[in-house]
Amino acid sequence: MKRGLLACAVLLTGALNAAPALAASALKLYPVRGLFQPANDAGLIHAAFRDAVPAASGGAYFQDEFRKAFPEAVANVADKDRRFTLVSSVQIARASSYTVDKVDGTVDVLAPVSGSLYFTNAVSGEVLYTVAATYYARATVARGALDAARRQAMFQEAWQGLVAELLARARSQFKPHTVAATVKRDWNGLYLLDRGRDGGVAKGDLLSDAEGNTLEVVHAAPGYAVGTASLGKISKGASFARETNADLNELKRPRVMVLVDGVPDGMPAEIVGQLFTDQLGARAALSVVQVNPLFTQVLETAFSSTALSNEHRGKRELPDYFLRLNVPESRSFELPSSLKNRSVRSYRTVATAELVDRSGRVIFATRGADRSDDQVVAGMALDEASRREVSLKNALLDLAARIGSELKFEQSTLALESNAPLRLQDRDGMLAPGAQLTLLRNIGRVDGIAGEVRVPFQDTAVERVEDGAALLGAGLALTGAPVAPVVGDLALVDSVNGVKTATRRRFAACGPAEQLGALALPAFGDLAYNGFAGAYRAPFYSPAVFARVQELVGPDTRFKARLASVAAAPDYCAQAVYRIDPGPATCGGEPRVCQDHATVRITWRIRQGEQVVARSGLETKVAGAGYLEGAPAAARKNAFDSDLLDAAGKLSGDIAAGLNNQKFNSP
Repeated sequence: MKRGLLACAVLLTGALNAAPALAASALKLYPVRGLFQPANDAGLIHAAFRDAVPAASGGAYFQDEFRKAFPEAVANVADKDRRFTLVSSVQIARASSYTVDKVDGTVDVLAPVSGSLYFTNAVSGEVLYTVAATYYARATVARGALDAARRQAMFQEAWQGLVAELLARARSQFKPHTVAATVKRDWNGLYLLDRGRDGGVAKGDLLSDAEGNTLEVVHAAPGYAVGTASLGKISKGASFARETNADLNELKRPRVMVLVDGVPDGMPAEIVGQLFTDQLGARAALSVVQVNPLFTQVLETAFSSTALSNEHRGKRELPDYFLRLNVPESRSFELPSSLKNRSVRSYRTVATAELVDRSGRVIFATRGADRSDDQVVAGMALDEASRREVSLKNALLDLAARIGSELKFEQSTLALESNAPLRLQDRDGMLAPGAQLTLLRNIGRVDGIAGEVRVPFQDTAVERVEDGAALLGAGLALTGAPVAPVVGDLALVDSVNGVKTATRRRFAACGPAEQLGALALPAFGDLAYNGFAGAYRAPFYSPAVFARVQELVGPDTRFKARLASVAAAPDYCAQAVYRIDPGPATCGGEPRVCQDHATVRITWRIRQGEQVVARSGLETKVAGAGYLEGAPAAARKNAFDSDLLDAAGKLSGDIAAGLNNQKFNSP
């Protein structure tokens, strides 16, 4: 994965005439002069951009433009205002330059600069708002006439255009509002609030009162929430609140953190992630928890130039779900057309997503794709780099739409039927060893809260399963004094699409897909395991997610480091095996059009240790799309590989679905 970040930052602190929605907000806005760059930019930041936009002048330009966009920004921030201070940073993920030769002897020059704007709370690290954009500076010059001065001028134009676009969108879209709740009761050191998910309060929220006392929400039901003291003293009747830019519908959704695990060459992971989350929030029943990767660097500059103290560091809980995003396939190729001076340039992109819970279990998986074709006339067409980016956006849009239409959360209530040992009813086999749970106690009605109230009192995990039940391990108390579990206590279990498991045995990938034969499809393994996780109704785990979470949310991002470092050991592993045997091409007609042919065989092996305990396979014949005889060999191979990958991915998913009927893995 290639990455590159360059950031200039501001601290946001104050209400704005330019953004009237902030007039009623307690937020304060303060611009900080600075330009930031991580240690390793993976070559995504062109050297001419660094020359064109030095740290001093780049930071000054951003500060000046920010003050124009938000004219009520203040000159300094007192430490007492830290809870209402937002840090805004523009992070440059890519600054590149490339040329496209034209038949008339001129050259089209493009200088795209990509970046994201973050509005981040200075204490908690919560990202209230983020937006991404790419600005293209374009010019046409005589061949050989592009000198350093011209390239630097284009980067200055792109930088200024990017800043203008990001600030304009922020002015129109950033409309924070307050979500407030009142403490109605103290139960064993937990505090019951009269507002829950339906009112915009969610697990993991940090709420503060007027004196700066803070509580963290550990459980949220539709009509109420339960919190624990995070800072200071919590009193009955006190009102606690937080600022948010999300609307109520978004706040009600389950929260998810997007982990970008693979991107096309030359495309920054930060931009791919932002493109996807923009689509995901509009189309799926998920609320994305954003992470500011340069948060600490931004704060260090802020602390050095304001009265803010570095002692006040909030700690947020990680969300319950992580969405692993991968783009294993992104290719383009150009084949001649039967028409004179014409050809067809094609783009193929595939993106996959797996929704993973905090135990590492994949609970949902799907994929999206794009197939686009452009007509090239006399060598002239839209530039290839920007069209590949459009294809990527289309694939991410298709992926987000599929998640929106296919992903449906359901919540089940399981009762404790024994407290010695801790035995939880599980008639439908929803739980597997390692599953993390919270036990709740029904305490009846509470004044000021509608309906009965269930209070969480212990975190625990499944140690083993047996027919119709799950046995739990020793728990971690959430209350001031430990509360002993009793028969009738409850656990809430989320599931997706109401699918019952075929087995409670744990599965994981054995390793990379195995290739038999000479023809390789590098992207097949990613597609195959994504399809297996989506089609096979068994607990499938993705251990790699833990390393990605820790990489993204280190101590500098203000998240608690309470996620397990490894997934529970699997009972079985699944290994994808593929073999592609090319056949002879066939040609015919006038002009002569040819097709490539191959036999594709896919096998899934189920292993227990070194022993293969089951295998299942299918094969299919694939005929590629037609091409003119004499077409370039590299383009033909790219086109046929794309067709083979489609066929192999579908076949592997069909085989995985068929494994649901095999009984080798019954508990």
